[in-house]
This record gives sequence, structure tokens and C-alpha cells, in this order.
Amino acid sequence: MKSHSDYVEKLACIEPNIEVIGEYAGSISCIKVRCKICGNIWSPVASRLINKQRPSKCPKCHCKPVGHNDQRYFAVAMPYFAQFLVNIEDGYRYRTQSSKKVDWICPDCGSLVKGIPINKVFNRHRIPCKVCSDGISYPN
Repeated sequence: MKSHSDYVEKLACIEPNIEVIGEYAGSISCIKVRCKICGNIWSPVASRLINKQRPSKCPKCHCKPVGHNDQRYFAVAMPYFAQFLVNIEDGYRYRTQSSKKVDWICPDCGSLVKGIPINKVFNRHRIPCKVCSDGISYPN
């Protein structure tokens, strides 16, 4: 990277949510930047921002917009299982790794399954029902 304009152009392609405020002085020097989402200003090493394998992100918001389209919400990350929530709004209220216990409807037998944490369903990819799944595997 030879000039400031080349660096700004390359950074805009890799991470459009980061704006360069300071002057580019080389790849191993620090450069002042601002996050376009949260407005946070910090000074990372210039080469870390344009590293394609692991680019440096905003330390405050990680350059991820927060909203109902965010993949960290359970209903967006796992829409199949979100339809079996008793209260559909819980899927948009809690994140995938939340330990909040909510009520579910079993997709197999239709019975009410009370008090199962969201992260348990997210990690195991199933709703543990006490009526139709006893937890004992079938023999070979």
C-alpha cells in the first residue's frame, strides 16, 4: 500500500462500516478510525483492518447492526424451531445463547414442554419432550 487513498479504498471494500479519520503512515503504524454504526473512535494497527482472514472490527459493537435481522436472535437464527415457541415474541426478545427458560410446543406430539432454555434447543437442535422422547437410544 503506497498512499492514503489506496488504503482508504481497500478498507472500504473489506469493511464498509469503518471510516478512516487519521492519516495512513504505513502498515505497522496506528491509524485513527471511526465506526459508522455506533460512532466509536479507536486507533488499531493499519494492517489489522485490511487483513482478509481476520479483519479488526469495532471493539464496541463489532460492526454488526442490531435489529430483528440480527443472526444472534433465536427466531432469525433458527426459524424452524422458533415456530414451536408458545410465545412467538420470545424468539425476537432473546438471543441464541440465552439461558432464559421458555415454553415450547413439541413438534412431534404437540404437547406443552415447559421451562426449556433457549440455548439448550439452539445447541442440541431439538426440543426435549418428556412425553414422546424418553432419551433412551434404540439398539442396533
